[in-house]
Amino acid sequence: MVPLLECCKLFSLDNFLFPIGQLLPEWQSFSLHPQLQRALFGQKFMSPTPIQSQALPAALSGRDVIGVAETVRVFSPIPF
Repeated sequence: MVPLLECCKLFSLDNFLFPIGQLLPEWQSFSLHPQLQRALFGQKFMSPTPIQSQALPAALSGRDVIGVAETVRVFSPIPF
């Protein structure tokens, strides 16, 4: 049996196994747990946003983080 941590480091895609780091190279500098990497890939978060890139290193080092970022609002006209 494969140990859980080793098993989590692989991702199955179209019946092929890939090391999860190959699928999310822009997240590798954060050293996230393999299960979190799988969740990011599953939700199609292929790269961190600018605020995530700035906040994650501080948060992972144990510091408190408050982030402020613009959001995008899309308005669509309502037909009458």
